[in-house]
Amino acid sequence: MQKRTIIDRLEFDFLSGDVSVRMRKQVVDDDGKTLLADDYHRTVIPSGASAEGQLQAVTNHLATMGFPAVPKE
Repeated sequence: MQKRTIIDRLEFDFLSGDVSVRMRKQVVDDDGKTLLADDYHRTVIPSGASAEGQLQAVTNHLATMGFPAVPKE
């Protein structure tokens, strides 16, 4: 069984300047193809805030659930 975190959607709010990030948390069988569980994790990076700091907080939270870090790229 493998767990993976995939950035699924980025949205930019032109009025506020906030960026919404939706990540897909997946659990797949050892073959890497058979999906066993699929769920979302979301965060908002407020305008002017540190994206790196917010994503580090998300990475820490994902780690408590056994999921890998948000991909840097």
